[in-house]
Amino acid sequence: MKSIVHVILCCGVIVAAGCSKDSPVEVAEGFWIAMADRDVETARSFVTKETANSITLNNNAGNGDFTVKFGDVTEEVSYTAVETIMRPSDGEEEMEISLRTIVVKEEGKWKVDANRTMMSMFGGAMGEMMQQLGDAMKDGMEEFGKGMQEGMEQIQRDMERAMEKDRNTADPVTFQN
Repeated sequence: MKSIVHVILCCGVIVAAGCSKDSPVEVAEGFWIAMADRDVETARSFVTKETANSITLNNNAGNGDFTVKFGDVTEEVSYTAVETIMRPSDGEEEMEISLRTIVVKEEGKWKVDANRTMMSMFGGAMGEMMQQLGDAMKDGMEEFGKGMQEGMEQIQRDMERAMEKDRNTADPVTFQN
């Protein structure tokens, strides 16, 4: 009987540990849900003490209506990075913003480093914009190249026709001494 009670207690401890709300992904999720709800105080409860005051809401920032998905989790020496993809849903154009939510240990608990997370957002957004710009320029240059090639081929055909016409209609040249 003692062994059955011991097994049940062990299982309970394992299940309770598995249900912990203190993983980097869960902390990131709580932070972004609070931000979407425009709940500054709750959002601040998920961030480090050092970065809590940097959490503010811009009145021009919209209604906060967006969805968040989390991807790969990368553990580094001093932090854990949670791949985060935000999709604002403003009813108009849907845009995807990729960033890394940076989570660090503070007093034994996972907390979002809001400053580093926001910097990764700007880097991700700028990187995305630069990629789109590069793609557009590449497409434009390919079209320009095709147009140049077609133009050069047309010039070559026109020159060949003109030379052929000259050969067929030209009077023979005679040289006299």
